[in-house]
Amino acid sequence: MQSLRLSSLEHLDRSTIVPWIRSVFDSLSGADPEAFHTQMIAPAGTPIALQLDDPRLAAPYGGRFVGWGNDAPPFSTHFVLTGQHPGLTVLPEWTDPAFGQADLDTLLAGEGLRASYQDRNWRLFDTVTRTGVQISLRQGALRPWHAGLLLVEWTLQSAGLSLTHAGTVGLDGRGLLLVGQSGSGKSGTTLAGLAEGLQTVGDDFVALGFGEQPVARSVFPLARQDPAGLDRIAGLRQRVARHRVNHLGKFEFDLRPTFPGAFVDELTLDAIVLPVISDAATPSITPIPPADAMVELLRSNPFRYVGSPGSRMARFAALTRSRPCFRLTLSTDAGANGRALRHLLEGLAPH
Repeated sequence: MQSLRLSSLEHLDRSTIVPWIRSVFDSLSGADPEAFHTQMIAPAGTPIALQLDDPRLAAPYGGRFVGWGNDAPPFSTHFVLTGQHPGLTVLPEWTDPAFGQADLDTLLAGEGLRASYQDRNWRLFDTVTRTGVQISLRQGALRPWHAGLLLVEWTLQSAGLSLTHAGTVGLDGRGLLLVGQSGSGKSGTTLAGLAEGLQTVGDDFVALGFGEQPVARSVFPLARQDPAGLDRIAGLRQRVARHRVNHLGKFEFDLRPTFPGAFVDELTLDAIVLPVISDAATPSITPIPPADAMVELLRSNPFRYVGSPGSRMARFAALTRSRPCFRLTLSTDAGANGRALRHLLEGLAPH
């Protein structure tokens, strides 16, 4: 096996991007496997082998996903390179601003490739071999919450799933998809439901499967909530007080020990709910047209994760037409909000 040797190109454009990506994958395919630390994850039940150039990344990078440490055969392999190998000394910059991301997607699609360059990070994916690469010259360039998210999105697409910005609550395996932009109350609504004995596969990102019976599957076991939100649920802040506060001033904590038995792998979707923050004394739930839910799904999922927005839009449309849609006007009483969700679930006919 050879040591890792990547191209020393300093600039990339539309004429050099495909050969460069191919050279990266060729170099990795021949690199010594002993040069990497392997860690398994399985977001949405999809086994992924992380190949890390620094074992210290295993917990902060892979530990944020479900399926940590599973031993299933990998569906995909992701290399995470952070400048630890002597063969990685130069990270080329994209210097073709007139050739935007949509143009790049079209060019690479014909080659079975995907790529994104953001925040001094390259993310590459071969759709044929299902091999992904995240390249930066230093670990500090990795954003912890989003580390690996784009590669996971592309991998889930290869498995017929769609990473979606949404929350969930459920009962006996049947669930509600909570849809809204950041700050709309998804996490608080999810936590309110958990405090009333409901289930979840995630409060912020889930993987959707669009079969005859739509499902939501777990990706992250972590929740983020600000101190005020924690204080709305009796005793919750005390339970998570040992966890650190992130750069947004929110506590990050694992839902599994916080609400034992409530975090599940999958929920079938019986309805779509749009939470709306208000100062009402009691919550209220009202039916809404599917088009309203569709608009909110598109607003909260603006296709930041490069892929196939057209096909995802069609799937969102089919989902909202196939399930009842509601607006949940939240009250200031988190317990009442949770009970309203439970009542809705109990009254819905299974699909």
